[in-house]
Amino acid sequence: MNLMNNLNPVVPIIGTQNVQVITGFRINIRNVVLNTKAVINVECLNSSNNVIDTKTLIMTGNDYANWGSSDNYVVNWVAQQLNFRLANGSISGNVHTISGNISH
Repeated sequence: MNLMNNLNPVVPIIGTQNVQVITGFRINIRNVVLNTKAVINVECLNSSNNVIDTKTLIMTGNDYANWGSSDNYVVNWVAQQLNFRLANGSISGNVHTISGNISH
């Protein structure tokens, strides 16, 4: 499953020589252990849709149990884990692509 979400530029990643701003992210569900957990890779994107950082999150327990069949739940959960806030409060798309905006 590959989900994508666009962000307003809000989260700086400070490198040794420059600052890059995350303007979107892509979610890839890499592994699911039924009734137990999901391993989620998140690609943080800049305004050119280039990957500037990656994160691996593991959804377990109540978070996993509450997932159900809603892709929006996964996007909101990832945004919460990474301290992103959805600006428009809505996400549109399908199982492969989900997009929305966040603000800081």
